[in-house]
Amino acid sequence: MIDTNNWKRFLLHELFDIAMGSKFDMVQMTFDNSRINFVGRSASNNGVAGTVDVVPDAKIYPAGDISLALGGSLGTACLQNKPFYTSQNVAVLHAKEELSAQVKLFICSIIMFECRTKYVAFGRELNKHVRRDFELYLPADSDGNPNWAWMEQYMDSLSVKPITTAVKSSKMPLGIESWKEFHLGDWFEVRKGKRLTSEDQELGEVPYIGAIDSNNGVANHIAQDPIHEGNTISLSYNGSVGEAFYQPEAYWSTDDVNALYLKDCARHEMNEMIGLFVATVLRQEKYRFSYGRKWTLPNMRDAIVKLPADDDGNPNWAWMEQYMKSLPYSDRIA
Repeated sequence: MIDTNNWKRFLLHELFDIAMGSKFDMVQMTFDNSRINFVGRSASNNGVAGTVDVVPDAKIYPAGDISLALGGSLGTACLQNKPFYTSQNVAVLHAKEELSAQVKLFICSIIMFECRTKYVAFGRELNKHVRRDFELYLPADSDGNPNWAWMEQYMDSLSVKPITTAVKSSKMPLGIESWKEFHLGDWFEVRKGKRLTSEDQELGEVPYIGAIDSNNGVANHIAQDPIHEGNTISLSYNGSVGEAFYQPEAYWSTDDVNALYLKDCARHEMNEMIGLFVATVLRQEKYRFSYGRKWTLPNMRDAIVKLPADDDGNPNWAWMEQYMKSLPYSDRIA
């Protein structure tokens, strides 16, 4: 456990110069000689959506700055290791004094924790506070200043053991050409989530699933009773549209996230392997529902997904389970 008795709060704008980013739209960029990272509002791939051409007279933010998503995967803070532009609603933090990469990564984690517990889209919006009264709770030295040396030493003390697996390679071909189309609502009951503002959330142990694309959809842990059973799939239709995750525990999902319960007609019990397989397939459909065409409840029930089929023309749940078990590192899934 970290002793936080000597920690104190610091205003973000006292530690960093905060710019509001390039405000570019990636679809309007060119890619003939792309060499500048383009950072968006995603939590994936350190926020980098791809590389683009240099834009004449536009500021290029330097490696070592921190990007902060003000929308999308709200509050995602990433230390950028290459020069970059940003999309709209991405702030850029430039340290006012020389800080090591370890310290900046420590601060990224603190920023994301603060955002997860205190800020929400269409509620207490981050962009209204980031340059005004956004606070970081950080270790302080005897003079009451941020204890950069402690943060660096703490980050250097962290270690990760390599992950090993007894399953070296899969010998089961996917055989997608033989898969069949199924209506999602024929096999899954779709149940809505329920709105719960950040102000009403009490910290606890129940996973709170938001419309985000990282951390298995878990935006917070709350004390409220869960509204959905575990062993189901969460699927967002707003925010990070089309993000699907297998949820092993009972949870609360925001009203931007529906829950998929495998119906009795499937004649098969849902389990972790099937849930992970189906969630992966569902995420491949997300491109159909971005921007103007939202994945609303009726659309979700009527959505067509391709899945492996058995000899009777039904989804082959047993095959999905066996395929997942054949993959390297499947034996490491807890």
